[in-house]
Amino acid sequence: MSTRIVTATAAHARVIASSMRERDIAEVRAGWMCEPLEAMQDALEASFYARTLLYDLEPLCIYGLAPLTVLSGAARIWIFASSAIDRHGFAFARGSRRFLPEMFRYCQFATNLIDMDDAPALRWMQWLGGRCVLPGNRHNGRLFAQFVLTEGEARCQQA
Repeated sequence: MSTRIVTATAAHARVIASSMRERDIAEVRAGWMCEPLEAMQDALEASFYARTLLYDLEPLCIYGLAPLTVLSGAARIWIFASSAIDRHGFAFARGSRRFLPEMFRYCQFATNLIDMDDAPALRWMQWLGGRCVLPGNRHNGRLFAQFVLTEGEARCQQA
């Protein structure tokens, strides 16, 4: 069994939306103010780069980059994961590291918001080299902070 990275499709979004963990669904509803499938469709439409990480034929996550008009070389990164990442954590982690070099061919750094109450997501972001750069703000009952992800960063810390 192996991981592959393929161009993201609406079909991938539908599969992932139907198999998300409840805590991730709640985070999407709070952060995007819509249901997961709608959020993924919006993200796909806004993106110049979108991929799906598969473990054999099972989608683990869909992710991409959307333009940020105010900052040159910056992009808004987004990711939605299926519950399969719990069953295939090692494959997800290795696949996540694999997609970074290709992603950084399209931007110098990526940014978005992360749910500060999602300890596994924070550990994953730290492992990828992300760091939180602004204090958190409450949004629909959840605490979100801005993070940046740049090639070569080594840790996540609250500024």
